[in-house]
Amino acid sequence: MINGFKLQSLIKDTKGNVDILANKELEYAWWEYGRACNGFITRDGGMGALDFDALILRTLIIDGEAFIRIYKNAKNPYGITFELLDGLQIDLTKNQKRTAGQNAIIMGIEVDDAFRPVRYWFREGDEDNYQVGQYKQIPADEVIHLYRKEFPNQTRRFWPDCSFTRFIETIG
Repeated sequence: MINGFKLQSLIKDTKGNVDILANKELEYAWWEYGRACNGFITRDGGMGALDFDALILRTLIIDGEAFIRIYKNAKNPYGITFELLDGLQIDLTKNQKRTAGQNAIIMGIEVDDAFRPVRYWFREGDEDNYQVGQYKQIPADEVIHLYRKEFPNQTRRFWPDCSFTRFIETIG
């Protein structure tokens, strides 16, 4: 049986000893939160933690990256839920050079001068055409972006039609 990821809490009391009761309570709450029947993990209520973890891993394997949006005011007892965003909706052609008054945007990700993500530029496309529709800017503090960094200042996984030269020209 596959159990997915499991939380192992290591809270300590004021004396520095492991607080067994607090840890058990936290681990139970995590388990309860992730149960599929509760519908708390995903925004649409359709997945539990195990299925959501599997979808994230599958997306990482296929796309090389995953974008998870965090909703901090969810209508559940824990006040948080998640949504896996489709990376194809980030506008790869959205690029902007850094100037004194504006951040750089590299392949749809706006970054500050330290290359920390500021916001993600998604297109409100549909399943037939991802790169159409209005821009939807999502603040970086609402997104978990998972990918393997392979060189300094990389903002996302490079796609086959993108080149290192375009990256350098963008940050110019």
